[in-house]
Amino acid sequence: MIMIAGATGLRNADWSPFTQDKSDPYCICQLVKNPDVKIKTATIQNTLNPVWNHVERVTSYQKGDSLQFTVWDYDVGKRDDKLGHIRLSSSMFLPNGFMGKLQLQGSGNTTAALYVVVVPVPLCHGVLDVMRMSSLEPRYFSLNEEVLLYWTDAEDYETGAPERGSIVLADVERFEVDKLGTLIFHIYRLPQPLRVHCRDWEEAVKWSWAIERALLLRGFGSDKELQKLAVSPICEGLIRMSLEGKDGQKEDDIFVALLQDVIIGYKDYLTFRNNERQSLWVEPLSQITRVEAASFDRINLSMGENTITLITKDWAETIRWGSAFVRALEDADHTDDRTDKVDWTSFLTMVACEGSLDIIRGTGSLPRYFVLFGDHMAYYNSKEEYATKDGKQHGAVDFQHVTKVILGNDTTLTIKLVNGSLFQLRGLEAGQALQWADAWDDVLRARGMAPVIRFELAGNQFSWDFLTGSM
Repeated sequence: MIMIAGATGLRNADWSPFTQDKSDPYCICQLVKNPDVKIKTATIQNTLNPVWNHVERVTSYQKGDSLQFTVWDYDVGKRDDKLGHIRLSSSMFLPNGFMGKLQLQGSGNTTAALYVVVVPVPLCHGVLDVMRMSSLEPRYFSLNEEVLLYWTDAEDYETGAPERGSIVLADVERFEVDKLGTLIFHIYRLPQPLRVHCRDWEEAVKWSWAIERALLLRGFGSDKELQKLAVSPICEGLIRMSLEGKDGQKEDDIFVALLQDVIIGYKDYLTFRNNERQSLWVEPLSQITRVEAASFDRINLSMGENTITLITKDWAETIRWGSAFVRALEDADHTDDRTDKVDWTSFLTMVACEGSLDIIRGTGSLPRYFVLFGDHMAYYNSKEEYATKDGKQHGAVDFQHVTKVILGNDTTLTIKLVNGSLFQLRGLEAGQALQWADAWDDVLRARGMAPVIRFELAGNQFSWDFLTGSM
């Protein structure tokens, strides 16, 4: 989902000493690897600060592709003038989207900026609770750019059953989160607000973050309102922080917000959301000299004599914060001669999952020890071989060659490659294949790919013929 919200400070390509005319700007967004796929806004007459509010889905996007934005001045009877361009690399909007201000290149001035939003669809989904007959009942919710839908359960959602109900975002006059983590929707002409209950604060933060971004997609009334995109956090969330300095080591559970120029710690989410400027600490990003993943749940930020350690809940959360620091520290100036402060290799070499699995070959199987990293899956003859520093890797699957990952009957994991071949694995213990499927989900989403396809089929229907014929 792409929103081209507007632009400010454009060059006046129609300037003349005899008229008061200004540029008539429009914007085109294209896929770099497939420029025939494009989004084009309307033309706004006689302005240097257009507000387009153009929202459109791109269904043919391929993983790793960049987005090229170009702003033009429409002219009658002659070639349109170029007012600037900017390329948005996939690392800036995958897997968690992009929302902000981009300085245009080749614009003829230093003030030209473009305001865009790139978000995944759905923006968020999962189980939340609703009140029925004085008790809380679980429902499966899915949020897109226009509406919050809910189903009885995840199975109904995944099988395409009709939804049970919805909240249309255009009808929401105000949205807030209370001290219990309840999402509160004040609806136009409804006397009482609608309440959806989160089970913990992590869920409340995730959903409110997504809902607020969906509400922003409704558009802006003026170029002044575009600044709302420029001050939105690049990444935010509840996190445990360990600060090591001259006074020893101290750990706190806090809410952290990463902005374009600073990283800020708050007492809790409500303090941040209610705009109470009572931060616990503020660190300019210019003071950060190094960002690296110390483990699957720890990120070290080096700042002079101090080292701040962000302790995340899992591998996927570490990747989310790591990619946010890439955007904040490396891609901010959009130049090729930047200083790489983020050790992205340390993030890619984190282990998402490991353990023994059987490789299925014909009617037999072969046990091997598998390790799932951020950029490939390797396998060894044994766990001992993997643990040896100079242990020889028996084989590997590079993610750039993976097209689909399929889980069949909760026992068999099949990896389909670009050449059409299949790499099939079976868990040695109950629930092991499910654990691997969940880990693959994290890795695939981090690369902007579709999650694991899950099948539950009777008898021997989950076969090679089924996989090669229909997948």
